Amino acid sequence: MKQEILKGIRFNIGKGDNILFWEDVWMGDQALKHAFTDIYHLAPNRLISIADNYYLQGNDIVWNLSIRRNLRDREIEEYAAVLSCISTGKPDQTGMDRSVWKPNKSGSFSVKSLHNLIFGFPDDLEETMMDKMWKYKLPPKIAVFAWLVGGDTPPWSIS
Repeated sequence: MKQEILKGIRFNIGKGDNILFWEDVWMGDQALKHAFTDIYHLAPNRLISIADNYYLQGNDIVWNLSIRRNLRDREIEEYAAVLSCISTGKPDQTGMDRSVWKPNKSGSFSVKSLHNLIFGFPDDLEETMMDKMWKYKLPPKIAVFAWLVGGDTPPWSIS
């Protein structure tokens, strides 16, 4: 269950002091440790925050990724790809870090959106065939038969 919940959490960067640079999902759809495994394994501190990986130079953000040794040729390309990826993520020095529940358009967690995430349903499902069927003027025997075969809920509620 924990993995399903973690799949839906994304972070909006404030200062970056509460978001882990490599472990949390703050750029793209996966944690940077999965997208850039070679560079991740060269990081001396894999639990470092975003705030500890950049500094301000005037109004510009300069990323400073520490690595344990000199890079090999193939690693240079991946290091450049990491820098290119994170260059679009600009920490906001005035704001606070905030977690967002991506499966829900409002950004707030709901059990329904977790259910949809686990079972692969989009959050904004269109009307089901059964919902549409109840709007048509079908003879009751046909409507009830279709409901029994379809296994959906009946169109009435008990008060």
